[in-house]
Amino acid sequence: MKRALKIVGYLLTVACIVFLGRQFVNGFHALPPLEWNARLVLIACFVVGLGVLTQFFGAVILKVLLIGGQVNLQLRDAFVLYGRSSIAKYLPGNIFHYVGRIVLGKAYGIAPQAMAVCSILEVLLAIAAAALVTAPGVFLDWQLLAALGLDFSPKWLALGLACAISIILAGILHPRTRSWMGAQHAYLSPKRLAFAFVLNVADYIMLGISLYLLQFLFVSEGAFLSWASLTWGFALAWAIGFVMPGAPGGVGVREFIAFALFAPSIGGASAASLFLGLRILNIAGELVTFAIATGTAMLQRKEKRTHDSTNPV
Repeated sequence: MKRALKIVGYLLTVACIVFLGRQFVNGFHALPPLEWNARLVLIACFVVGLGVLTQFFGAVILKVLLIGGQVNLQLRDAFVLYGRSSIAKYLPGNIFHYVGRIVLGKAYGIAPQAMAVCSILEVLLAIAAAALVTAPGVFLDWQLLAALGLDFSPKWLALGLACAISIILAGILHPRTRSWMGAQHAYLSPKRLAFAFVLNVADYIMLGISLYLLQFLFVSEGAFLSWASLTWGFALAWAIGFVMPGAPGGVGVREFIAFALFAPSIGGASAASLFLGLRILNIAGELVTFAIATGTAMLQRKEKRTHDSTNPV
């Protein structure tokens, strides 16, 4: 059985890499002609680096949340676990990275329930962080929502937000919800949740920085969007893509939302190139992270074999 699971895991990994590779190549060919110079290389490398840092933050969040399940995972192990499973989100279904973490987590002695609870918290924190980042833009730049057919005034947006908060609070105060939360109280440390929440907010901020820098490659300088607008707009698009059922890694959904938001300001061609460029470099960041995590895992296995051979039982 274990052998069969290993084979399935390897096949899924290969499928993910092939899918990402095709996405990368097809996206690269779809970009407009680029002038290869030092600025392009520096911006591309910096954006890929931010993508890897985002993955590292994800590993830190995983490590912190697992403390609630009495799991003291080393940061290196958390990075290996997170980095190797993360690319599975690009498979249809948008759930296989969570399944991969549960499977890989068994090698570190992590109970499936603990990993499942941490995954639920991770999703909720990511959505909450996106809501926080999006909120200022929605109220200060609400006219942009007309591009999505949501031509609401701040008064109606405030009313909608109040209704959403009321529904959430009603759900939290429901006896069954409170019973479940009571059983998971060890995971709900305010300090750990706040720390994880801040890292999620930092992820969206880095996405905004990446988009702002990519404007130098794809957008006329006179039409530049502000960093704040790009950050809140893409946080909204990212959150919608993140929770869209079946969308592989939110691919396509978030770009569509972001395009609809910003194409009227910077032009359709520039918006398409901007978000396609971000997707390509995000994929590059995912592949770099996977390579580092896989290399680290191989080094760990080598160290274990060396230790076992020099310290026989």
